[in-house]
Amino acid sequence: MRNYWFIICLFWGVFASAQEPKEPSQVEPLKNQELELQAYLYYLKSEFVASSQSFELTGYIDAREQGRYPFKFLRNSSGFQLSPQPLDPRFGGLEVRFDAKSMMINSYYSGKGKLWRLAGDETKFRIKNSVVSYHDLSFECLNWLNARWLESSEVEGREARVIELTIDELDQTYSNYSKTKLYIDIKTQALVKIEYFDKTDFLLKRLVIIDVFKQDGYWFPEKIRVEAFDKRSLVLTKVNYIVFEQAQKKLPPAFNE
Repeated sequence: MRNYWFIICLFWGVFASAQEPKEPSQVEPLKNQELELQAYLYYLKSEFVASSQSFELTGYIDAREQGRYPFKFLRNSSGFQLSPQPLDPRFGGLEVRFDAKSMMINSYYSGKGKLWRLAGDETKFRIKNSVVSYHDLSFECLNWLNARWLESSEVEGREARVIELTIDELDQTYSNYSKTKLYIDIKTQALVKIEYFDKTDFLLKRLVIIDVFKQDGYWFPEKIRVEAFDKRSLVLTKVNYIVFEQAQKKLPPAFNE
């Protein structure tokens, strides 16, 4: 599916460049890179948020010594619903909606019998004693419009392409994250790592996708390691895990495929 998506992107880039007068400049390569970038971001939204068929998974957030917190996960063509146990009992489950026309992701939490837009410091939307928050689970950072390719990097011995996404002032009210980096394995085109930074470029949190499986033709993470860093001590302070349980045959980790 990834190869098919990038063939479409490449064809569109060639078609678009053929419609414009050619000049001895860097305009065409830059336009092709921009098309590829936007196509991949759209693909990630449809991969992690929506599915053409409904399916339900169970799982848990493993906060290590603090305990395990089970959740239910229901996904369909419009988005997904996740029913975790938030730190603050006033907040209910998470609902993420994907608008295919606008290519936007909107995240809400349930409370007092209705849905509220997810907004504010991510720490108040964390699940129990874990460092996992609704902001991490919603993938709403994929809406951030300021995107660019960075130089390739190495992730656990494998070469990865890197996308940097920067939040704008309007969306800053919805999260205390200001920038994120997405790491894509060059061989498999799988998203394997996400890093979140604050306004000072300090690394607040890192999500590493360890295991994956395929559901309804889409790749989906089965196990994610969540690493949180403390700004005062500048060290890794906590490691939690997000585990999705499913009945299908398990595929190998993304790095070993």
